[in-house]
Amino acid sequence: MNPNKTDFPFLRGANFGFLAPRGYYDSALAEERLNAMRDAGVRWVSLMVCIMQDTFASTRVYADYQLTPADDELARVIEKIHARGMEVLLKPAIECWDSAWRGRIRFPDGDQQIQGIRVDYWGQWFESKTRAMVHYASLAERLGVKGFTAGQELDATEYQHAHWLRLIAAVRGVFSGWVTYNTTTGGALHALKSDRAKWFPACDALGMSYYPTGIEAQEPAFDELVEFMRRDIPTLREVSQKLGLKIYWAECGCRSARGAARVPYDYACDWPYDGETQARYFEAMLAAFWDEPWWSGFQYWKWDEHQVRPQYAQAGGDAGFTIQGKPAEAVMLAWSRKPHSQSKHPQTP
Repeated sequence: MNPNKTDFPFLRGANFGFLAPRGYYDSALAEERLNAMRDAGVRWVSLMVCIMQDTFASTRVYADYQLTPADDELARVIEKIHARGMEVLLKPAIECWDSAWRGRIRFPDGDQQIQGIRVDYWGQWFESKTRAMVHYASLAERLGVKGFTAGQELDATEYQHAHWLRLIAAVRGVFSGWVTYNTTTGGALHALKSDRAKWFPACDALGMSYYPTGIEAQEPAFDELVEFMRRDIPTLREVSQKLGLKIYWAECGCRSARGAARVPYDYACDWPYDGETQARYFEAMLAAFWDEPWWSGFQYWKWDEHQVRPQYAQAGGDAGFTIQGKPAEAVMLAWSRKPHSQSKHPQTP
């Protein structure tokens, strides 16, 4: 399964550059944020490359002059990340201009209501996506990138087993580093209960967007959060064993807002700022999973914000997902110094 012959590394880091405009990675602001990430103990950067399609039902994936960074811009920011002692998990992610979530991308499975007419929408889409992934995987290989994420939260595509196997093989044909995929919690559970995503073991590790819900308290205490998250361990351990893969959080975290720990994925509610809620949630998550041998770390969502979200502008501070300048940044630094048996990086001085 694993052509690298060594264990998948333990990730401590964050997602960077989601929906950033072209040119951002060359900006002074991006450099300031890279310095802040390094100083906060970030060791792996999930470097976002937004590639676009027009609607959830479009079959063409393309680089966009507004939101997709140019290749030379990517090369420069990767060099800057490496120069700061951090590693890159390159993460090309599809966004839809109709504002549909990428998990809704899907097509008919070859209907033929009119005899003799069959349109292979899935084949067209995977051909276009594979070209994009091979392009960025080739770039990653040339630039010494160690990890590549071949897809993110494409829930409705995950049963397309043969197409995904061909895509992963095409990426491996040009890239010698780690190859991963970012599923959702639902995708991971499907992998346990059915063969819907039986291609997952073609990857080196499975990333998961981890935003657990269901805790009752409006502002749960630290111990309550730890106990609540640890309830997921038996199921996720079983997923890892079935697939033969380590699992890491490709996305995780919550907003710096009162009530955010109850619905950690929410981006729309008009909640008041509370940096301690975010920090407490983050630390509880790390404490819950830190010693689990199947768990291979986290990529926090997210370091920087590139959308104007009026609901984040609250008295006392920004109530969004970012952690720079908030109490959760200190949590990142403290746990970057904590020894871990799987870690391939030295502790932060």
